[in-house]
Amino acid sequence: MTDFEKIVNDAFTEILRAYGYSLVRSKPTRVTFDSRDQSVVVQLGVHGSSEVTIGLRSLISDHGPDFSFDEVLEAMAVPSELRPAGYAVSSEDSLRQLVEKMADLLSHYCEPLLNGDEVSWSRIASQREAAARDYAQKTALRQTLSEAADAWRQKRWRMYVELLDKSRALLSEADLAKLDYAERKARSTE
Repeated sequence: MTDFEKIVNDAFTEILRAYGYSLVRSKPTRVTFDSRDQSVVVQLGVHGSSEVTIGLRSLISDHGPDFSFDEVLEAMAVPSELRPAGYAVSSEDSLRQLVEKMADLLSHYCEPLLNGDEVSWSRIASQREAAARDYAQKTALRQTLSEAADAWRQKRWRMYVELLDKSRALLSEADLAKLDYAERKARSTE
């Protein structure tokens, strides 16, 4: 058993046993606990990093890939000042401290998920979907703003207005002011 496996077992086994979990797989950098309906995976060094990650997954509902520890903490409304500042470790001592903190947060704030509460699993899945939609919307807006910037430089006011009019609700005050200016210019050249 590696130091990582021992540290994870020491921090998580008793906590998770209380929720019906047991150790099902232990590898040098990956420890998996399963209950009848959920899985908790604690891992070190994904893709060669020195970061500790935790993934939670419902075994009975298909919510996609494991939920990250950050997604779980967000969904369970864990105050940001209690969350780890980072997940990288540089020594056995920092590894132990981080793993113990993660286990403590999981046991104190994530009981509904650990117990398999479907409302909590649905909430975290909805949170992920909303984050994906928000990311897609922001990405599309950045692309539109880039195209609009070209139209602005070329003084193609109608094109500028056409590009940004549908995104009006997402624009900053500065972009709204530029859109208003472009609208006036477009009307004056009609």
